[in-house]
Amino acid sequence: SMPRGMKIGQVAQEAPGTEDSLIEIVLQADTERVALLAEAEVATDPHRIADIHTRLADIESHSAEARAGAILIDAGIDESKHNLPMREIPPGLKLRVLLAQALFSRPDVLLLDEPTNNLDIHSIGWLERTINAYDATMIIISHDRHFLNQVCTHIADLDYQQLKIYPGNYDDFMLASVQARQRVEASNAKAKAQISDLQEFVRRF
Repeated sequence: SMPRGMKIGQVAQEAPGTEDSLIEIVLQADTERVALLAEAEVATDPHRIADIHTRLADIESHSAEARAGAILIDAGIDESKHNLPMREIPPGLKLRVLLAQALFSRPDVLLLDEPTNNLDIHSIGWLERTINAYDATMIIISHDRHFLNQVCTHIADLDYQQLKIYPGNYDDFMLASVQARQRVEASNAKAKAQISDLQEFVRRF
């Protein structure tokens, strides 16, 4: 459960092969701004037009393109590529654009499924720094152990429909899970010994 009004962001699994430019793809993440700009084109009521422009000012619409460009540059995408159509960008760069799009939406909760796939070392480093600097709850699925060690504060282990939360990064989780398994095995061994003793007692008496 989550409080009403929390914004959830996620990274699309496949990049759209559209004519939209990289900067436009990132800007599309702010759905409220997109809707307001579209309404401003057709609105005729003076009061509504005033409300639209007030809200656009409140969400700093005038600086949106600059902010989107800065995120793309941080992602290692040179400014000269920002106006290229998405379909002309190689797969590795497309994923960076989608990550930039998700971050631009300023979500309260960000879902990332295998975010390091197809990323080079520079891009993974950028992603690690960005995640660690971003103030939000993030749920990450990844096979990249090093990446998980750099960004995770808790590991959720789902096994046989049981969810356990371990504090720390992936290495901390591995150590804790091994210790937990050893405790279970020791407890099972003790129980088996007690059963054996009881069976021997029954057999004798």
